[in-house]
Formats: sequence, C-alpha cells, structure tokens
Amino acid sequence: MIRSIRMNRRTLLAGTAALGTVTLGVSERTAHAASKAVSRAPNIIYIIADDLGVYDLGCYGQTRIRTPHIDRMAAQGMKFTQAYGGAPICSPSRCALMTGRHMGHASIRDNFALAGGVVGYKGKEQIRRANLFDQEPTVASVLKEQGYVTGLVGKWHLDGYNPDAIPTRHGFDEFHGWLTQTEKTQGYFPEKWYDGTTLQDVAGNAGGGAGRLRNRHCDGSELRLHQAS
Repeated sequence: MIRSIRMNRRTLLAGTAALGTVTLGVSERTAHAASKAVSRAPNIIYIIADDLGVYDLGCYGQTRIRTPHIDRMAAQGMKFTQAYGGAPICSPSRCALMTGRHMGHASIRDNFALAGGVVGYKGKEQIRRANLFDQEPTVASVLKEQGYVTGLVGKWHLDGYNPDAIPTRHGFDEFHGWLTQTEKTQGYFPEKWYDGTTLQDVAGNAGGGAGRLRNRHCDGSELRLHQAS
C-alpha cells in the first residue's frame, strides 16, 4: 500500500538524516555502482499502435486476448491511467505525439488537407496531404541533443508527399520502414522498404515471410521483424 506523506521541513530533515545513515552502511563499490546506474540515461521504447484501444491490453484489464509481453513492460515500467489522444486518426495523432503540439498548433491536423501541403496520388486518386515542417523538432531530435541514438521502425505517416519530410531529417539516426509517398513500401508484407533514405528489397518478404534488420548500435546481432503496416 502506498502511504501519502505530508512533506514539511521536519520530515525532510528526518528523511535526509536516515538516508545519510543508510548510505554510510553501503560499501564503496556498491555506492559507485548505484551512482553509475542513476546517472545512466534510460533506454526508451516508444510504440505507436494504430486502432488499438487502451482496454485491448491485459495490463488495462482486458481478459479475452493475452498480451503478456506488453503487460510485462507495463509492470516493469510506467503505466498511464489518465491521458488524452492527440487526435482520433493516424497522421495528426502521430504528429501530436512526435511534436508535443495539440491540434490547435499542429502542422498536421487530418490525414488529408484542403489547403497547403503537397498534392500526390493514392492509387489513381489525387490527394493533398500535410507534412511536418522543415526542421520541425520532434521527440527524436530532442533526445539526440541529449546524446541518444534514435531509430524508427515501421510507419512514419508524417511525410505526406513531401520528399524532405522524412524521419532522418527529423531526429532519427536509423529508419527502416515505409513512407506515404512511396506506395510500393506499404501493405502488411511489402517487398520494398526504406533503409534510411535508400529503397531496398525486403529479404524473405516475397511470400509474406519475415525480413531482417541488423542492429548497428548494440552487439551487431540480427533482429528479426514481422513487418506490418
């Protein structure tokens, strides 16, 4: 049970004294390890899932479908119980999450645009889409300023039809995924995906198999991905 403590000067001083007593009893090696652990920046895994309701996950009370891996992440990390979605559809909700801006100030406010943006084609249909502005900061660019190596796998959906509004120009060191402006990269098992700014064949995806992504920033091992839109 979590107990609420009203903090005042006396409580603060008593807690500080107790902490000092505990610290004195810790070995120099243990204290150094603890200090190093505290100073190390945490790894961040940021998952955006289209059409997934909050109560579709076991950690939020769903019982019909098992989601053990996500449930474990919630148990070991942080779970939010009061929050608002930035928008009810793809592009603007991703824009809100990536930029921290609500729809009153966001550069993308719908999947399609009546004005501005760039005109392109979805199949044979002509469509106008908005995109992130040039050099618009994102959570990735802010993390890079703090020394993080950043990567995005999968759906970006913030480029519209602007060839400059891509992940590697908005804070991501690595990008392996698909762009709105390149239809051949879309679908559940696309045969082509982007590796950074290079369009490549996805090995093994011709028959709906799994492609491979090499982890360049850890131990060089391969991470197998089931690629979906």
